[in-house]
Amino acid sequence: DIDKGFAKPVTADDELRRLLASQQMHLEDRPPAGKIVRLRANANVSTGGSYTDVTRLIHPDNGAMAETIARAFRLDSVGIDFLTRDISRSWREGHCAVIEVNATPMQFCDAHVAQFLANKFAEGDSGRIPSVLLLCGTPAIQKRLFVELNSLGQGIGTVTGMETQLNGFVRPFGKDPDAGAAAKTLLLDPACEALVAICTVNEIRQRGLPLDRFEVCQWTADVEPDQEIHNLLTACCHTTLKISVDTVAAALRNVFQRIGTSTA
Repeated sequence: DIDKGFAKPVTADDELRRLLASQQMHLEDRPPAGKIVRLRANANVSTGGSYTDVTRLIHPDNGAMAETIARAFRLDSVGIDFLTRDISRSWREGHCAVIEVNATPMQFCDAHVAQFLANKFAEGDSGRIPSVLLLCGTPAIQKRLFVELNSLGQGIGTVTGMETQLNGFVRPFGKDPDAGAAAKTLLLDPACEALVAICTVNEIRQRGLPLDRFEVCQWTADVEPDQEIHNLLTACCHTTLKISVDTVAAALRNVFQRIGTSTA
């Protein structure tokens, strides 16, 4: 068990000796059966503590308090250090305290992790946001489409190799931008609920696709994908079709409404 990390060896240090002395004991003593002997002043797992699931014993007031704290800190998963002699008694009775709130709690139980993921993602939800690849012929058309698509709606990010936009705000880029890097910045933003990546054929040839796969791929009438590009699009996009430059915004609005994304 020690090798697997489930148990920790007892270190005979000054802290241990002081704690034993406070209990009128020494290292050489043999406590009687059933006697509880404290070896550490804390209850950390890293120093030999262990977990006990007391979910069924928690007083409703204590559970509600923990949920209130999580909401106050805008946290989906939270570790709250709550000291009490009896978790089944309400915090309102006193003699207890919250001493720490952890935004990144350690999860040692697979069941807890599975429950957390199930609460975050519905059954069948892969966790991916809706995404569209829009292939155009030239940087000039790319720029035009970027400006037009900024009006698609809240939560829809628009990306090119030089610019990225979300909710009306255009974000700057570094010295060597590309649509893939831009897409990653938006995917890290919880406000981005859907993504449109606008690329030219040359950008696809030089850098590949911005994402590993897309829900939909559309290309403007000035683009004629050769067999190699067409095979790539077919393999990485659920749906592919040609579209007129003048109808791109309306067509994408229909796409996002169909797949459940709110648009203006």
